[in-house]
Amino acid sequence: MYLKGGLWLPNDFMADPWARELGFQTSPSVRIPTQACDWTLSNTIIKRFPLLPESECEPLISDADSFTPDGRLIMNQSAEIDNYFVASGSNRHGTALVGGVGTYIAELIHNGKTNLSIWPVDIRCSIRLHTIKRFLQDCLREISVKKEYNACRKGVDVIDMTSFTKYELKSANRSVVDFLQVLCAHNISKPISTVAHIEILHEQDGYENDCSIIYLGEYHFLLVTPTSQSTRTVKWLKTHVPEENSIFLPNVTSPYTALNVIGSKAKYLLSELSDKNFNDFARMTCQFVLCVYDMLMKQGKVYGIINAGYFTQRTFRIERIYLSWRHDIDKKTTPFHLNRQYHIFVQFLLENYNLGSDPWPWSGEPIYRNGEFCGFVTSAAFDFTLGKQVCLGFVRAPSSEKITINYIRVATYEIDITTQ
Repeated sequence: MYLKGGLWLPNDFMADPWARELGFQTSPSVRIPTQACDWTLSNTIIKRFPLLPESECEPLISDADSFTPDGRLIMNQSAEIDNYFVASGSNRHGTALVGGVGTYIAELIHNGKTNLSIWPVDIRCSIRLHTIKRFLQDCLREISVKKEYNACRKGVDVIDMTSFTKYELKSANRSVVDFLQVLCAHNISKPISTVAHIEILHEQDGYENDCSIIYLGEYHFLLVTPTSQSTRTVKWLKTHVPEENSIFLPNVTSPYTALNVIGSKAKYLLSELSDKNFNDFARMTCQFVLCVYDMLMKQGKVYGIINAGYFTQRTFRIERIYLSWRHDIDKKTTPFHLNRQYHIFVQFLLENYNLGSDPWPWSGEPIYRNGEFCGFVTSAAFDFTLGKQVCLGFVRAPSSEKITINYIRVATYEIDITTQ
């Protein structure tokens, strides 16, 4: 409750939120339908202030608001429509967000770019699948990360990575090689059949994307990028394609599939299915995936094979200290930052932590070195092998000191997780 214009204005956050789907039809003049409101939903605020029903009130208004599946707003310039800017899905936090959102959108419209990093709410992390109503339903299913994790440690997991976006880049001459060399931080000239991890940089040398590239021919490449970076990646590539349009950039996500076969017994399983070397195995078309999957699941029973998902893969990534774009690095991070002497990426194992009662770290928690702030947690997960929470984050040193192995080890670190 807060004071506004001489009146007390209560904010009623109900224990049992109520929402109703509003039907809209395409029309030149969009009008939000009037909805009858059940004012009994405000009983929670009345419980706290019994005099409220007898008090004089200003007119009560019931209005509609927009919500998103992950509870975050969506904003930025649309990748599909030029000069179309979006700031929507405030999830009832519009008043609190209006200053920052307005500043960001105004700066983006005026300058064409901004120094702020808003990837978690960037509309370009969405794909067409996210517009389907069932998307939210599928997101709410329970998953057993521990079961999938242990199966991988002791046997074999299969992870369907087909949703990763795949683009072919090819040309009749060196133009595609020169194009990629301008955008990427690595030397693009590598042997055919090589699979390489590359970083795509922007004009300020920060990470625009990180993805994988498969060398199919001298002037023929397959670019594989995580689903959440799909829209952003293709927008960036098409924006920088040479004007002579000598580079073909078809989306080949549908024709090709990807199955990750991982685990301590994965090599044994694959050796029983084929005598070929899988080190140079570049791609598989969708017409064979069901047959291959059935063979894996049938032959893999002896190894305890099961299906695994994103959160299990994420746990292994954090355990092995693999950085992820959007979580650990963003457009402000440069390759220089990751190797500089005053800024280093560190893995932390939490001690004095009660798994059952203490809050879990997620990301954004401040890190303290000998009582002084030195950085933030960027990723976190529970390590089932160690039985501990594992956090990744950058440790920064004052300009007067250089980070060495001894600097990291000879110190006491604390992570502030919701003030604990």
